[in-house]
Amino acid sequence: ASEFQSALNISRQAISKAIKENRLFCLDGPSGENWYPAFFANASQNRRSLERVCKKLGELPGPSKWQFFTTGKHSLDGRTPLQALAAGELERVLIAAAGFAER
Repeated sequence: ASEFQSALNISRQAISKAIKENRLFCLDGPSGENWYPAFFANASQNRRSLERVCKKLGELPGPSKWQFFTTGKHSLDGRTPLQALAAGELERVLIAAAGFAER
């Protein structure tokens, strides 16, 4: 958590708030600690776009959100949402996220 906090240059409270607002998610680590997706701290990704997509995924659990972001989608020409976001295709990813969340 502290590495993630440093990488994003935000407070622990800001991370908690983002999780409550579904703009960020975490996974349970093997010792019960929270693991945060490194792609949120990747300079090649627009964090605001990631947050919008994460919010569109709503209340899905962290592992489901991780699966969405890292698995190729037919609707994105076989690319992962991360790849499509890096290519500037936010609207297509938001549509894919809405469909994923409905399942």
